[in-house]
Amino acid sequence: MKSWIYLLIGIALIASTQAKAGAPLSEEPGRVLYQVYVETFRDSRDAIGADGSDGFGDFAGLEQKLDYLRGLGVSGLLVMPIFESDDDMGYIPRDFYLLRARYAGNGTQADREESFRSLIRAAHARDIKIYVDAPINHISLRSEWFTNSARRLPGWQDHFLWADRPQDGWRIPWEPSSTPTDVWFYQRERDAYFYALFGWGMPEFNHRNPAVVELFDDFFTYYSAMGADGFRIDAAKHLIEGPTNTVPFVQENIPLLTHYLKTVRARFPGITFMIEVWSGHAEIEAFPHASGDVKFDFPYMETLRDSLKYSHPYGVRNTLDHMMQKQGEFKPGNRIIFAGNHDVARLRTHALNDAPKTELGLALTLTLPFIPLVYYGDEIFMAGEYIRYPKTPEKNVNNVCMPMLWNGEKNAGFTAPGFELPNAWNKKIAPDWRNINVAAQLKNPHGMLRAVQKLLKTRKSLPITNETRFYVDKSNDSDPVLRTAMVFADGSCAVGIYNFSEARQNAQNLDFRAGLPSGCRTSLSSVLLKKRTYTRQDAAIDLDPYGYWIGLGRTN
Repeated sequence: MKSWIYLLIGIALIASTQAKAGAPLSEEPGRVLYQVYVETFRDSRDAIGADGSDGFGDFAGLEQKLDYLRGLGVSGLLVMPIFESDDDMGYIPRDFYLLRARYAGNGTQADREESFRSLIRAAHARDIKIYVDAPINHISLRSEWFTNSARRLPGWQDHFLWADRPQDGWRIPWEPSSTPTDVWFYQRERDAYFYALFGWGMPEFNHRNPAVVELFDDFFTYYSAMGADGFRIDAAKHLIEGPTNTVPFVQENIPLLTHYLKTVRARFPGITFMIEVWSGHAEIEAFPHASGDVKFDFPYMETLRDSLKYSHPYGVRNTLDHMMQKQGEFKPGNRIIFAGNHDVARLRTHALNDAPKTELGLALTLTLPFIPLVYYGDEIFMAGEYIRYPKTPEKNVNNVCMPMLWNGEKNAGFTAPGFELPNAWNKKIAPDWRNINVAAQLKNPHGMLRAVQKLLKTRKSLPITNETRFYVDKSNDSDPVLRTAMVFADGSCAVGIYNFSEARQNAQNLDFRAGLPSGCRTSLSSVLLKKRTYTRQDAAIDLDPYGYWIGLGRTN
């Protein structure tokens, strides 16, 4: 089997470079994640001039910027798919064992592996963990595995979902007007229909087939042996579908993922599975930690963005209240919270270019006890629209994967100034790059980058562990000011006060008592970080629009 050949080669090559066994992410809620798109982050070849540049970000370029990320406060990288793929973003992999050539100098498979291992070694040396985005739900229509199945080669017949006709009751679950022919597609050679929820070019695996399970046992072992610290499980709730694909939750996905995680942890006990289920808390939290120890909290992202849009914390306050009520089962290390990712408009664009509002969204995310994730470029106030038209994909707009902006030169430091970048969707330099870039923001003490650096420095100073208890004040849902508290294992505590309003809010008392029997008493002198806040009187502050205040305290 092809995967076993790659596995044996890979393990032989990397035996001396395996990462030290460490704790899974779920046991390290103090870490800060950064989601990065390698293709547009940094082209390492610009160091040898325009003739050497190829206009593609690569592993070496990301490695060059690890010190920047470490200085920012990042301690974990979520790397978007790194395999050869039919799409630039990497979510239509052609071969799960073939690293993308342009990410690794277009060398041999061994050269590509060494380039990725070099990145992992350099990251681990800086206490930055590497997590691989794993779209194991489907593969490219042009892949060898699908071709084998379409040809009914022995052992491959049932690796995908096949039927003699489009199946009644199946459709795109989030598109009520869709029909079975939107998810079942005809394959001439086999004279049958295959299932592909996310588009005809992405046939879905039959994860009920033990042979498919074996393939992905190999996959997780292969990259774990290379040094990866874990995996984002893309579309986790769709790995196995029910009698129709509109069944909201299929229990079989739980033992499937439990098997995958248990199998890889038998050799690599520190591996983490990040479960991606874009749904409500009921479905997200239905996955026990044994099937995926960390969950992306999409309700947090959605309600935070709504609260910013409407200048009131009602939505995010309710989400945080749910998280507070469930914290006995879901510790800080079991949730990833984020203000944006590769599938939505950038936070700045969502906030209509309002810098204080954008900063408030990041401030809340970075000062709660749960694991925060920053989408690359958000820390420097990059803009980018994202619009998807399921029925007319040619109209789609995706400006959230454009090149990272490093300086004010032509091409913004992403690649050599003399290189002519193509007019591709992901190679357009943002029009405001001369002002919105890392170099310029480092010189601006009031810019977004400096604000994020201070927020992450503040977060690092807090003794956040899985023993940390979280509280949110729900006593007045109409209050435009959000108040939170954390109580740490050593008995100390911290209070966060965030003004979501467009108006100044006066006389905010610093002490926190709601739901916290002993309270958290703090004072003006114990402030850790404040922005757009003013002292009014002893133990009280005023907050300008989108201002925030973070301070240490003590329980009574």
